Amino acid sequence: MGDDHQPDADISLYVLRKMLQYAEAEWHGLVDAIKRRFIVRAGLFLVLGFLAALRGEEVPRLVRK
Repeated sequence: MGDDHQPDADISLYVLRKMLQYAEAEWHGLVDAIKRRFIVRAGLFLVLGFLAALRGEEVPRLVRK
């Protein structure tokens, strides 16, 4: 149903950097502390997921939900 299942595909460093750049740009545009905290937690989760070598679509899908 539109999902691309690649269980052995990891998130590249390039993709991680782009996702963090988007998160940082959104963080700078926010004033609300609660929304900023959400962006910080999402970025932390992305970095920890990358360092823990989670594979596939687990990290972006969990952050999106």
